[in-house]
Amino acid sequence: MMNTKISTNQLVMFALSLGLWWLLLGSIEMALGFFALIFVHEMGHVIAAKQKGLSVSMPTFTPFGAFVRTENCRSASDEAYVKFAGPFLGGLVSLITMVVGAAMGSGMMIQVGVFGVFLNLFNLIPLDPLDGGGMSQAVSKWFWIPGAALFAYVLIFVAGANLFNLIIGFLIGQQAYQAIGQREIQRSVTPSYYAVSASTKILILAAHIGLASGLAWVLFNKVAFLNLFAAWF
Repeated sequence: MMNTKISTNQLVMFALSLGLWWLLLGSIEMALGFFALIFVHEMGHVIAAKQKGLSVSMPTFTPFGAFVRTENCRSASDEAYVKFAGPFLGGLVSLITMVVGAAMGSGMMIQVGVFGVFLNLFNLIPLDPLDGGGMSQAVSKWFWIPGAALFAYVLIFVAGANLFNLIIGFLIGQQAYQAIGQREIQRSVTPSYYAVSASTKILILAAHIGLASGLAWVLFNKVAFLNLFAAWF
């Protein structure tokens, strides 16, 4: 049975990671806001895993984000469900944060919400170990090819090729390379894991594209999105 309690090591890692981001951003409020949205994202995975009857840990934070340890899923469709839940819940709360920030006249809260939108959109790139990788593998094993190209483009031209982002890119790239081999072994040993019906594949793909498209629209049309709720301000 997986430990679902928060350990001392997790608390220490959270404090160290928060301290690092406080130094990078120059604002404890901003750092806390970022970490709160990351926590919501990870809790989406926790909730979905429990709905599928899987053992799952509480989130562990690192200077590069956070993760949860989940019992092996029983099928690729279950994995896609658990993976989708993080960006879905995280993206939804990020949008709410933007709207609340605009209603309160808080530019910082809007900025935190925009960060959350970008974070959850980035996680939908179809490349393991990102959430989009786990979702897309239930549809086709070849999604990692456009996923790798999109990942490189976003890292270099959108996020910016600074030292911190390059380190993240190297770590994710290394894990992606390992995941490709592991997926191939899994497909040969337990092909039933990837036996997903056509209708389920269509549903997964529609959810993936729909969520990514919605978050992308908000990210590049922030003013237009907030104007939709102008009557509330």
